[in-house]
Amino acid sequence: TSSSEDVCNKIWNMKWTVIRRCCRFMEHYQQATVAPDAAPHEGIQTVDRFAAEARALRAFYHLELFLFFGDIPLVDHSTLPTEQFLVRRPQQEVVDWIAGELEGASHNLPVVPQTKSERWRWTKGACYAWMSYLYLYVGDWANAKKWAEEVIKLGIYDLYRSTADPADSFRRQFIHEAYNNDTKESILTTELGMRQVQRRLAPPDGGNGQTGLSPTASLVDEFELLDGRTLDELPADEKRAYQLDPQPEKRDPRLGMSIIFPTETFLGYTAHPWEPSHKDAIGKEGSTKTGYWIKKWANETDRTNYSSTDGGKLDFQNMRYAVVLLNYVEALNEYDPGNPDIEKYLNLIRERGGLGPVQSGLSQELMREQIRLERRIELCFEQLRYFDTRRWLIADQTDGGPFYGMNVDAGNSFTDEAFYEKTVFETRVFRPEFYLFPIPQSEINRDPQIVQNPGW
Repeated sequence: TSSSEDVCNKIWNMKWTVIRRCCRFMEHYQQATVAPDAAPHEGIQTVDRFAAEARALRAFYHLELFLFFGDIPLVDHSTLPTEQFLVRRPQQEVVDWIAGELEGASHNLPVVPQTKSERWRWTKGACYAWMSYLYLYVGDWANAKKWAEEVIKLGIYDLYRSTADPADSFRRQFIHEAYNNDTKESILTTELGMRQVQRRLAPPDGGNGQTGLSPTASLVDEFELLDGRTLDELPADEKRAYQLDPQPEKRDPRLGMSIIFPTETFLGYTAHPWEPSHKDAIGKEGSTKTGYWIKKWANETDRTNYSSTDGGKLDFQNMRYAVVLLNYVEALNEYDPGNPDIEKYLNLIRERGGLGPVQSGLSQELMREQIRLERRIELCFEQLRYFDTRRWLIADQTDGGPFYGMNVDAGNSFTDEAFYEKTVFETRVFRPEFYLFPIPQSEINRDPQIVQNPGW
């Protein structure tokens, strides 16, 4: 990519556009004639809640710009033409301002959404949760712990547990069942944000899907066995056996709930990635590059609308309670290693996923590894992994080098071991400057005070 790439321009321009709209709303909303609520929800007048939502949204878009680009200008009003030259502010100033705005907005936001269909609207919990992640991102463990704990103390959130099939609770949190049952796990959603999920992620021969993302073999290998061992802890021959055949039924149940495997019949369709005549064949346009597909969010309710680009009804979970708990235990492990809350809340997540408790009494370093693994497994395909690898400064290890899938050229059917031999499908390059996106060149040209990120 380069500083003139379209993706950088879209992220930069779209977020600043929304920030300006929020500023305009906050500057003029009091001019609107709005009758006072006779019985305001949680005592907050609707017009005041609107203003607080605009303030929270403005802070959130600053936060997203900060995650992508690093130090950014701070805009708290709709700027005039005479103010077009802005300066990137230092990191601590950016963090303090975003956190202050989210906390300020929270004072006029409800604890509980007015209706269960309003999970997309900002609440106190949403502000606290994103403050926690902001502080986690910069390694301010005390504040990351504090604001995650504030979410927990609200006492209104919980991990979703299905009454229809408790063992399948993790998967069902991401489909319509959880929404219909008023899940207490969702903290903030993007309304209809996953409406295209079936179209974008499904196998092409199983409903005109596009396989926009393909799970890699390295992710599959990360899921523990049911007894808590990782593949790296197994004897070499046993590890190789699992690499040739992942055997999801013997692994962390979230593996089979997150990924579709060859020969698996799911939603009435069985994929055939090893058969060249099928649209599902590895490497074909619109099919998997690795032999795996994403199962998260796939659901029977939206399946009939596979061929429609916007036929689904699912929201995207911008923030959920499991993220908050993982924020909390990570910050606590750095701030107060050995605190019993670390195992307590980590085990809540593992238990809901179908695993036993984490090994007790781990050192701070080993617990850090366990928490990072848990984040990768629990939150896979939910967008946070990208930023986690950057704040941990491991993206040079995770985002560069060879990436593996199955070997479609070697086997004739799913019973051939050669088909499961890990094979490079892509070699990626990661350079130090990739830790941050470049400021769009068009912005550099317009504003001589904006300094480009190193290496771009």
